[in-house]
Amino acid sequence: MTTVRTPREVFDELLRTTIDGDWDGLLDLYAADVVIEMPFAPPGVPVISDGPTFHTRIKQMASARPWNFDAADVLRVHETADPEVIIAEFTFHGTVAATGAPLSLSYAMVITVRDGQIVHSRDYGNPLTTSAALGRLPELVAAFQAERVA
Repeated sequence: MTTVRTPREVFDELLRTTIDGDWDGLLDLYAADVVIEMPFAPPGVPVISDGPTFHTRIKQMASARPWNFDAADVLRVHETADPEVIIAEFTFHGTVAATGAPLSLSYAMVITVRDGQIVHSRDYGNPLTTSAALGRLPELVAAFQAERVA
């Protein structure tokens, strides 16, 4: 008898695969028709991604590997009235691949899991932290300024 992973188990696996750099394992956690929302997405990253767009972005990240994570601190995982939905607050810790500089990226995610896979996720991260760690803060500011003018 096969048991389907709970939302918490899927989240725990998401942390593990991300820390391990197991990109295929990470992608297996997401349904083919997943919808990912990133309300604070930096320029160049879509605010809403469908499954194929998300899979392509993850594969590109895997080949470039801008950082290496070695740990995650889970602040809280909130159960909700909907058994398919959890809210997770956590921080990944690691290093910037190009420089070896320390890196900590904090997130809050609202994750919907159905049949053991993520079908919807709303991800809140800080693009300033990521851009600063990668030495791209001036590019981020310029892109936001350009968007405001357009």
